[in-house]
Amino acid sequence: MTTQLTQQQAQDHVLVDRYTDIVGPSTEMLGPVKDGGRIEYLTVPGCWGPMITPSIRSGHEVSLPVRVEGARIRDAVALHIETLEQTAYITKIATGDYQAAYFRNYGYPDPDQDYYFWSASTAKGVGTISINFTQYTTPEMEKDVTGGRTSGFANIRKQSYDDLVKQLNAGFTNIWLYRTPYSFIADKAVKGLNPAREISFANYQPKTWLGGLWLDQ
Repeated sequence: MTTQLTQQQAQDHVLVDRYTDIVGPSTEMLGPVKDGGRIEYLTVPGCWGPMITPSIRSGHEVSLPVRVEGARIRDAVALHIETLEQTAYITKIATGDYQAAYFRNYGYPDPDQDYYFWSASTAKGVGTISINFTQYTTPEMEKDVTGGRTSGFANIRKQSYDDLVKQLNAGFTNIWLYRTPYSFIADKAVKGLNPAREISFANYQPKTWLGGLWLDQ
């Protein structure tokens, strides 16, 4: 079997951000990348994404293959892999040394717990460690995060955070890619799971209800 490839101009840099679980003659190929060029591969944050993606039947993924300019069957390809440690990645984000970053955030049920990601007080400027990673802030946003944090009235807090969402979306500082559904699966002998049914557990909050689990033996 032969695969007819369309002629495209080779690129110095090819970004691979899509995945498959089967590689063969019918698999889509990206590129081509120039001889001596750079291939950048974005890894998925975990296996749960592929597990709920119908097109990835095995539940495990590989990146789409990339054509190399001028490459032929039995040619050798020398690869130089550059990896970025998690700590270095976080440092780049915290100091503003990036154009776009891909990571999970805002995993809290109360918006006030995300205060430091949105406040002007934590936007220290590019080159300085800032918890407000985007450095984006406006007087309206500061009024909203402060009002939501200091008010003891639920309706005022809701109004503040509703307006804050509008401010963030207008600034286009975040691109919401997905929401992962989580399931809690336990043996039928495990008892005391009712609190997990009643509250949200897919977040960074302490799981105090774990102390109430017991086995029916």
